[in-house]
Amino acid sequence: MRMMAALIAAALLTTTAAAQTTIGEEAIDFTLESLDGGMVSLGDLRGQVVLLNFFGYS
Repeated sequence: MRMMAALIAAALLTTTAAAQTTIGEEAIDFTLESLDGGMVSLGDLRGQVVLLNFFGYS
């Protein structure tokens, strides 16, 4: 779960407004390094449920 959260957080920080998708569209594919040092792509998770957790720190 931490790996997925790290992937999503990094993707959101590196995605420009022009590259963002809207509701109903397929999400952009991205690949990031996981916490254990391996590479994980959003495309690798195709067909699985992916939870996006939006959170903030104060």
